[in-house]
Amino acid sequence: MAHINPHNPLQFIVVKHNGKFEWILPEEIYFIQGSGKTAKFYTADPLGQKPFRVLTDGHNLGHYRNLLDHGFLAVNQSFMVNQRHILRIEEDKSVALRHTFEHAPISFSKNCYTKFMALRKQR
Repeated sequence: MAHINPHNPLQFIVVKHNGKFEWILPEEIYFIQGSGKTAKFYTADPLGQKPFRVLTDGHNLGHYRNLLDHGFLAVNQSFMVNQRHILRIEEDKSVALRHTFEHAPISFSKNCYTKFMALRKQR
């Protein structure tokens, strides 16, 4: 459901979770985890009652690959991370996130890390 016009900034993503449609602001997404035919969105809790919330959508991670053009980074085949929430990349290539995730269960695959470093050198 992430229909994105490449000439306009991404305003929101619509996720169907538990039979309801939820509008998510991209900056609220910490990371997205793909698992088979579903994608789990780890986001800020809009009510501020919990450190984060998890929304499960019936689309696989590939459905959301267009987010890569909007500040998200594919770190391996199962995770896309919002670059705004990356605190640092550790020596073991694990990703430390800001906020509530000291160390999320996310690490770069060798191939993705090599691509990331090559892009970084180009800038």
